[in-house]
Amino acid sequence: MKAHRRLDSGIEQYIFSLEEHGLSFDINITTLIDGGEALLIDAGYPEHGSVVKKMLDERGIQVKRLVLSHYHPDHAAGMVAFPDANIYCSEDYEINFKNCSELWDAETAYRKADYLLHTGDQMTFGAFELTFHKTPGHSVCSLSVIINGAYVHPGDLIMNDQHDQPALPLICKDGDIGEHLKSLEWLLSQSDKIFLLPHGNTLVSQEAIVHAITIRALYLKSLIEAYELWHDKNYEALKLEAWSCPQWHKANMKMAQVRVL
Repeated sequence: MKAHRRLDSGIEQYIFSLEEHGLSFDINITTLIDGGEALLIDAGYPEHGSVVKKMLDERGIQVKRLVLSHYHPDHAAGMVAFPDANIYCSEDYEINFKNCSELWDAETAYRKADYLLHTGDQMTFGAFELTFHKTPGHSVCSLSVIINGAYVHPGDLIMNDQHDQPALPLICKDGDIGEHLKSLEWLLSQSDKIFLLPHGNTLVSQEAIVHAITIRALYLKSLIEAYELWHDKNYEALKLEAWSCPQWHKANMKMAQVRVL
């Protein structure tokens, strides 16, 4: 484990490097603790989930609920460490359950959801009130979680690398540029809250949050509005130099091509 953050009463994050999985950023497992029970938002890979379970066990805390911001391996595979926890996912998670189970990571025993979540659904967990909002774009099954009206977990709509450099937005094959932009617009309406990123440090100031959302929206809009310009290598190099994970641009351009042509 790389770090353990205590953000507020009962709100903690366990941070792990993803370098061994070929990624230049960390995964943050957000943990809500109420007495001897915990709710996790995401679970990392199996080795990460196992460490979190061990550390919570040592404190006499059992994980009862696991909310997935989306069903991708770096967020969902760690569920194997919590066989007794109820799994909560977006109602649209099944395409990626199939992808995880059959294509991406067939060796991990992924579970189907125990409960499906929709926009506007609410959950009480001890002193915590959670509200869910479907925010597709990165993935078809992406969810954002509002905690006590003060915190937002935006899933992978906003990612920063291990040096806190903004990671290029990634439109996965099950995602959509237009939906991503709509989701960012919704996140902008929540910019008065603290953002608990799954990858990167917590965003506290509204100025930083608005900036993080705006630069991603401008990039995504440019994929369609300046589609031809992006084929110029000099233009591409200039526009990507401030971003981490520029290799994702190629996949994003394939998604843009569907909209432009």
